[in-house]
Amino acid sequence: MTREDAKAAVSAEGWLAARPPRFREQLLGLCQLAKFRKGQTIYSAGDPPGGVYGLIEGSLRIELVVEGIGAQVAFVGRPGFWIGVASAIRREKRVLTLSAASPSQMFYLPIAGFEALAGDSENMRHFAILNAENADLILSGARDLMNPDITARVASRLLAIFGRGGDSGDDPPAGQVAITQADLAMVCNVSRKTINQELASLAQAGLIRLGYGTLALTDVAALRRVARGAGR
Repeated sequence: MTREDAKAAVSAEGWLAARPPRFREQLLGLCQLAKFRKGQTIYSAGDPPGGVYGLIEGSLRIELVVEGIGAQVAFVGRPGFWIGVASAIRREKRVLTLSAASPSQMFYLPIAGFEALAGDSENMRHFAILNAENADLILSGARDLMNPDITARVASRLLAIFGRGGDSGDDPPAGQVAITQADLAMVCNVSRKTINQELASLAQAGLIRLGYGTLALTDVAALRRVARGAGR
């Protein structure tokens, strides 16, 4: 993939896709390209402050440490997903562990590049929007985990992972994500047996497609109805 192809891919979906062209060009012009092998740690909780990462291709595994339990998978990122802005803004240690769930390519905006852009108030507003969007992911996750309807909970988390949690009826193709059923069980706070049953049921209904260590959405509208408790 050329750098221009990478820029087009990371600008097609997610936070950067909704930003003005001038800001996109400025940001990507300051970014470095980085590749990570499957399972490679990109940064760990407790690491010094750093810059911002944007996923071009592959899948990301986001973990947090729960006291008394240990590291838990909280979310899985797809192309177009950006992360790390909170550390850059606050200049504080990383609070999450980020690793590659599959071979992945990313743009990395170093802290110096972030500071250069953030000196402009309008640019800082764009970064604040990214920070708010990622905070919304955390809040929606907490809301989903309070839902006693396990099927609705799983459907809602899948929609969030694929960036399809809104009400739009005109969604672009979502592709697939590399995720194990064990990781998805943690994301949904259910047992491995339960997630296997739920995924099999959704696949049988034609809402998702399961592959070896991968998952794709095939009927977003129907999955939204399930997430709202309206059944399949």
